[in-house]
Amino acid sequence: MEQAGLRQQSLASTPATAVQKRVALIFSGTLVCVVLSALPFARQVPFHAPVFNILSSAFASFANLITAYLLFGQFLRTRRPFLAQLAATYLFSSLIILPYVLTFPSFLWPHSWPHVGAQTSSWLNIFLRIGFPLGIFCSMLLELCSKGQPLSTRRTTIISTLIPIIVSLLVVILSFIAINFSSSLPVLSMNGNYKITNTLGIRLTILALDLAAAIICVIQARRGTVLHVWLSVATVAALFDAGLYQWSGSLYSIGWYLSRINGLIASTVVLAMLLYRVNRLYETIAQQNDLLEQHKTDLEKKNEQLERQNQMQKDFVSIVGHEFRTALTTIQGFGEVIAEDTLTSEEIKEYVSDMCSEAHRLSRLITEQLDLDRMRSGLMQLKSEVVDLNDLIKELAHRANTQSLEHEIRLDLERSLPSLWADRDRLTQVLLNLLSNAIKYSPEGGEIVISSMREGAWIHLAVQDQGIGIPPEKLEQIFEQYTRIDSESSRFIGGTGLGLSVVAVTLQKNGGTVSAESAEGKGSTFHVKLPLVRMPIMAEPVSVW
Repeated sequence: MEQAGLRQQSLASTPATAVQKRVALIFSGTLVCVVLSALPFARQVPFHAPVFNILSSAFASFANLITAYLLFGQFLRTRRPFLAQLAATYLFSSLIILPYVLTFPSFLWPHSWPHVGAQTSSWLNIFLRIGFPLGIFCSMLLELCSKGQPLSTRRTTIISTLIPIIVSLLVVILSFIAINFSSSLPVLSMNGNYKITNTLGIRLTILALDLAAAIICVIQARRGTVLHVWLSVATVAALFDAGLYQWSGSLYSIGWYLSRINGLIASTVVLAMLLYRVNRLYETIAQQNDLLEQHKTDLEKKNEQLERQNQMQKDFVSIVGHEFRTALTTIQGFGEVIAEDTLTSEEIKEYVSDMCSEAHRLSRLITEQLDLDRMRSGLMQLKSEVVDLNDLIKELAHRANTQSLEHEIRLDLERSLPSLWADRDRLTQVLLNLLSNAIKYSPEGGEIVISSMREGAWIHLAVQDQGIGIPPEKLEQIFEQYTRIDSESSRFIGGTGLGLSVVAVTLQKNGGTVSAESAEGKGSTFHVKLPLVRMPIMAEPVSVW
């Protein structure tokens, strides 16, 4: 899997985009048009500029060297042998240019180089013109023969070590021959004119090799990979370089200058593509690193959330166990007392009332847990109807007043409050939970205020108490399942931490929201907002964490 991923990232397997193919085609077409337009003037000699040849050749040598380095990197990554051959070709082209430039007839020669003859630079140029297309052609053939099979790691190491040595040795041998035996080799040019020499076979060989390299690269470009598409552009440029060089007939002619430009294009076009792809690769790696960091952050948050949930569940088990044990102990104790048959009817009624209260508390605890489970799984269905919120508040406030005489419940309701569309039973559950919390956490004699008002397309309901308050860091957690506020004041107050979670999820499914503001020791206010317009009922599961 790892190797497959590496090959996928290589230039020899990455598909070229439609834009890249179009740009390569336009580039090649422009090159053809320029060459055809320059043919009538190719043999004219406008001026002599040996420095142009030196600078263009030096730049081409540097570009070929960088290209060879990048291709070697691709070879080491993918272990595909044709990339090693391709890298060796560009390395040879880079190294052979150096003695060619140093022996070219200019201000560098003949003053500084002994044994250099008039034909030395010409033969080094021939070696370059033969070596580049021959190397490209062989690399494409090697790709066809190997069928994309990678080499073993051991062979890759051996080849990557031998290629620089062999190529450097080959360049030294060819340079030695061109320098020391140039007088024994066929004459390639006379006074800068190479058209009049009897070297037609050499010129045709060069053209044939360039043509063969261009054809096989164009055929391979049908594979649609980035490397093959731009390699075909480079070989087409090299073909026109060879053609113009032969057609111009002499140094410093327009065709000769244009051939040098084409040679420079052949050297740099693949390099430009490689650098572009390497830059994109780094961008991709940077994006992947960002995604990994984000994923790591998300995992850390999820782990923290899971740890908090696990802790809350442990606390819940402890709380529920305590609540059940307390209620069952109370029921059991009162039952045993009643069973003694020594109580008056009034005492029995009082004990039975306490037992019913405890049983009701257990039933409410179980109901809340089941409601949350149904909401979490998306099984709970809400029934929407028109609800007069003020009437519902008055009804629940009256019920609470009869059950809790220690607290004063005051209503501040907007008289013209419109009706809303909601599930009446679930809305009743929400208000009862908020009112129950306000009563539970408020001291005796504390005032509880329930207010309602219209705010645009929303109805705003608030339940305010004068209780113990909520710490600021806990305000965002109180609507999570199993969350309770632990303090000296709340230690002996019963509860499982389910009520506010039920409130939050129920309102969410009705299209509403709930929030809280509080100051420790000064009480809390819970704000509920419900839409006046009819909202679609949520059927999908809702997170209650």
